[in-house]
Amino acid sequence: MTDALDNLIDHWKCDPLSTYNTWFLWEERLKNVRSIRQGIRQVISQIEAGTFGNAYRGSALEIVVKSVAEQQQIFKGADHAFLWKPKLRIPDIYENAENQRAFGRLLSVCDCCDSADAIIAAIRG
Repeated sequence: MTDALDNLIDHWKCDPLSTYNTWFLWEERLKNVRSIRQGIRQVISQIEAGTFGNAYRGSALEIVVKSVAEQQQIFKGADHAFLWKPKLRIPDIYENAENQRAFGRLLSVCDCCDSADAIIAAIRG
């Protein structure tokens, strides 16, 4: 079974019109991912410097989340939690400095991860 699956994956990767090549490896998408990573680093820096602020609208985090949400095929609705949580008045990273620092630490750890398993471990950490 694994040989057949490996052959299928290899065929998919070699097909220039496959989703793998036209979406995942599309140069614009890769550029967007690099920009998102830079934005995450900016959020981390702001949190560490104590300049993150207390509002989502207009923040560096909003820019990052919008960039992620623009990758709609995978992340549609990614901005939902950031848009609604403040409206519901639930204490979160905007109203609680310790939560904000914990969020910054999580982003920093995830920024250094090189696999999905590492990110999941950081989240559970």
